[in-house]
Amino acid sequence: MPPLCAYCESPLANTGHLGRPWPDRVADHYCCYGCLSLGEQRHYEAHASNGPARPTGLAVRLGIGLLVVAQSMIFSLGINLEDDTPRDTKLVVQGAVLAGTLLVAILLGGPLVRSAVAELRRHRLTMESLFLLTMAGAMAASLKSFVSGHGPVYFEVVSVLLVVYSLGKALGARARA
Repeated sequence: MPPLCAYCESPLANTGHLGRPWPDRVADHYCCYGCLSLGEQRHYEAHASNGPARPTGLAVRLGIGLLVVAQSMIFSLGINLEDDTPRDTKLVVQGAVLAGTLLVAILLGGPLVRSAVAELRRHRLTMESLFLLTMAGAMAASLKSFVSGHGPVYFEVVSVLLVVYSLGKALGARARA
């Protein structure tokens, strides 16, 4: 019988995603990033004090990501609608959007990258790999335009993809549970 996910009890492909070890147990294996997040949160809540309920780490990261994405989209829309915006203004706004994108990548990108790299090492092309390819293309084209000063800059696309991926994985795991 194949090993099962510690959260949703689905069969694991290979070793799955490894959770963190806790003082009273070994690390669990999960089928996807969503189950990893929810399963680790369940263990955290079991060990947390009986104080007021706090948002989960994933919920906080997604909330920050959504806030940054919304602001980035507004600023990008404003700067991309006008062709006669001064170059200095464009650099400042696009630089701020790039900083926001890097923040979202730090908050939400780790599990996506780890999952994609693990599957690519197994010679499998997965949704995570396609998300990374799309994000790398958007980032590369936007960086080229940002540095040269010519062409569209869409850094916020990377942030949107990360938030959509993370939210989709969390909702999928919650639905399976």
